[in-house]
Amino acid sequence: MGQAKEWKRLDIISIYKDSGLGWERMDAVDEKLLNELVDDTTIYDINERYREIARLIGIRNFTLLSNYARGDELYFPKAESVLMPARNRKIRQEFNGFNSRELAEKYNLTVKQIHGIVKYEPPAGQISLEDWTNNN
Repeated sequence: MGQAKEWKRLDIISIYKDSGLGWERMDAVDEKLLNELVDDTTIYDINERYREIARLIGIRNFTLLSNYARGDELYFPKAESVLMPARNRKIRQEFNGFNSRELAEKYNLTVKQIHGIVKYEPPAGQISLEDWTNNN
């Protein structure tokens, strides 16, 4: 017999065991009971170390996150790293070949950083050389 693990959904937390032939369901927590337990949980039931996270995302979402992590430490990237792809897409969309300085000011970047982001993008409305050669 191996260790037990929980399914990664809050509405149906099931306990599984490794039977040697694969994971077998041992027990399931009733969804209604689980929701009652979450509803009855207060911020003071949560370890002080994690209360600020629970306040930020709510107790139900904290429970989901706890169920997902199952005691493991989680790494959260900086917000800048999460938002960077969307920012870069917007910069590429707004770039017209002549507005590097304006984009740098708008997004609090250097002109060199803007050029690095749009390096392989043709200005808006301009077809790339690759597309042009493929279509001709």
